[in-house]
Amino acid sequence: MSESTRAETDGEAAVNAAIDQLLADCPPSETSEEAFLGRQFDLGLAWVHFPEGVGGLGLSPKLQRSVIARVSQARGPMGGAKNPIGYGMCAPALVAHGTPEHTAMLRSLFTNEHIWCQLFSEPGAGSDVASLACKAERDGDEWILNGQKVWTTLAHISSYGLIVARTDAEVPKHRGMTAFVIDMAAPGVEVRPLRQMTGEAEFNEVYFTDVRVPDAMRVDDVGRGWAVAITTLMNERVSIGGGTPPRNSGAIGQLLSLYRERADASDAVTRDRFMRLWSRAEINRITNLRASQNRRLGTPGPEGSIAKLAMADLNKAIYEVAIDLMGPEGMTYDSYEMHQPKVALFGTDVRKNFLRARANSIEGGTTEVMKNILGERVLGLPGARRPRRCVVPGAPELTSRPIAPLRRACRPACSANRSSPQLIRGEFRCSASTSSPRLIRGEFWCSANESSPRLIRGEFWCPASKSSPRLIRGEDGSRSVEKTAGRPPGRSGTATGRHSAMCVDRSGGCRHHVGGHILDRRRSRFRVHAGRRPPASPPGPEPARAGGAGSRHRVTRSRRPARHRRSR
Repeated sequence: MSESTRAETDGEAAVNAAIDQLLADCPPSETSEEAFLGRQFDLGLAWVHFPEGVGGLGLSPKLQRSVIARVSQARGPMGGAKNPIGYGMCAPALVAHGTPEHTAMLRSLFTNEHIWCQLFSEPGAGSDVASLACKAERDGDEWILNGQKVWTTLAHISSYGLIVARTDAEVPKHRGMTAFVIDMAAPGVEVRPLRQMTGEAEFNEVYFTDVRVPDAMRVDDVGRGWAVAITTLMNERVSIGGGTPPRNSGAIGQLLSLYRERADASDAVTRDRFMRLWSRAEINRITNLRASQNRRLGTPGPEGSIAKLAMADLNKAIYEVAIDLMGPEGMTYDSYEMHQPKVALFGTDVRKNFLRARANSIEGGTTEVMKNILGERVLGLPGARRPRRCVVPGAPELTSRPIAPLRRACRPACSANRSSPQLIRGEFRCSASTSSPRLIRGEFWCSANESSPRLIRGEFWCPASKSSPRLIRGEDGSRSVEKTAGRPPGRSGTATGRHSAMCVDRSGGCRHHVGGHILDRRRSRFRVHAGRRPPASPPGPEPARAGGAGSRHRVTRSRRPARHRRSR
């Protein structure tokens, strides 16, 4: 028996022994819900993969299924039934990023004494959480919170909330966020219901006006809010769509009951529709089961997005068929009067669940966002075109420019700890055949202890066969630009070929100073003269260049001789 197998067997035995002790100490029929769940937490059966002392045993998360199955068989209460946001999303974030003061709050969370909510989405920051505008400003040992959150589940009955706010607006949006635990009863917190088409208001909008939050309630370091958000969102997608219920339970179980009661056995079309949905539900269940078995400790990966995406479409399709089976009765509804429930998600009423399923493709990340995550992080496809900001300490104020599909190739130029130029402003063009971007126009800046050029202004062009851009025109103060010229000092050579580039003025000749050497273009030849400065420009007005008034030069590429040109 291998060491991993032996450890797994020992862990399963420890979990079964703890469950036996739980059921012996607290028989579900004779014990209150709070006492039963409190004892379950103390025995480490709340989240078996959490560390010991905070509701776990430090074992594999797949052993939690054994706990759920045996407690359900004994008709015991479920810890996350009344507190789904706290149990499935906030608790993993507190364990991964919180302090002992935060983890001390987990017992009351698990026993449902304190309901928790998640405060991420805003009117202008839904699926793009990093665009949030709710801000927190430091005031001594406290933070003053102002802003608005929206679509907050169960905020009307929550005691605490996990919120992400902007604490630094000068850095890129992902690095200017900080997470806090907030008391929902604190002065300045206002919760307003959002009525749904079901008539319920399980979602809310929350307003914060000069709310004071102690610094002790900050989760992780300042500026680490994005990491906390990622942990929370990954667990959210697993908790929404990554469950492993028993076969023929949940939405497909409700459809199965209706089919047996109302469907005509001779109706082959209805039978085919039902079997297609049943097969999809079973495939989804088994896929989630395999993912939970393969998952190790830590934050779930993008596989949670697969489960969430499949569940959203499947639930809507299941309840559409269920309403069809109900016939005219499916159009009736008990009441559309607004009320605020104490339990979120689905219930036993098929008609309400049909309406509620519309939200599955929005909550926890829209279907479009899930497809982007799967395409980029799982399949490795190039990302969509997105704006990007690069920040360099001590550099001038930055402006955003579009970065084209292969944005990973542009990241090294934005890192402060690399020797490549630090991009301040620029426009890139990427080709599918090359791993490096083609910089069209840009301004660079490098610290004094780096060997890269301090380019102030310039235009670059990067051939597919090169990993670094070639300078066409620019001003710099470093000799390292000499490498981009492709010629050693003191030599001359012909600049021909498809990827050649040169600086030409209207008179047919130009001298350009690059890294302490002069490139002299005469009759398609580059002459490199060491140690000489370019001659002064002749007096008089500068000739205009096509495409930009007042520009002195135009940029062209030398053409390959006819015998070397490729046939089109």
